[in-house]
Amino acid sequence: MEERKTEDIYIEKISQMFLEYGIRSVSMDDIAKKLGISKKTIYQYFKDKEDIVLKSCEYVINMKTSFVEDVIRKKLHPIDEFLEFMAIDDRAPKTESNTCTYDLLKYYPHIIEALKRETDQKFTQILEDNLNKGIDYSVYRKDINAFQISRMMMISFNAIHQSNVFKIEYFIKKSFREQLTGFYLNGLLSDEGRKYIKENCPKLL
Repeated sequence: MEERKTEDIYIEKISQMFLEYGIRSVSMDDIAKKLGISKKTIYQYFKDKEDIVLKSCEYVINMKTSFVEDVIRKKLHPIDEFLEFMAIDDRAPKTESNTCTYDLLKYYPHIIEALKRETDQKFTQILEDNLNKGIDYSVYRKDINAFQISRMMMISFNAIHQSNVFKIEYFIKKSFREQLTGFYLNGLLSDEGRKYIKENCPKLL
């Protein structure tokens, strides 16, 4: 149990390094220095750097999953819940550099793919539940198909992040996420939903 706790502490610190400096630029020597241990000790906890990258990705994903689950437990209005979901990156660890995403896509695509299969299914269901909730509240259009739309949204999320159209730096900008949120909401909202947005978040319309 103590060893597992130590590994978690190490992964948290290493993840912050990757997020700040990128993955490729962080060496095992850098990691050892940050953790205050020898490289030999690192290999008692991790197989190699790729193992560290995998566990770091899992750590960040678990943080985001925990945030989403906290939002769901609040039982918010469906539009407020959707806005919280779209602001998930605001709750993620802040970075000085966004080269981490670039390094993952270029050098560790197999890790991204393996994790994406699991997370996509989970977050797609969360989106579908939100859409159905919004329909029940009459703030989303009655004619939308929650099953289809939730999957189209997840596909578009993934496509945007993997596209060469936008530079990676865009994804960490709050203004970019607000534009994206408004884009989706404009297609979902009923008249009642637009009224709710105008009263609470008018800049999204």
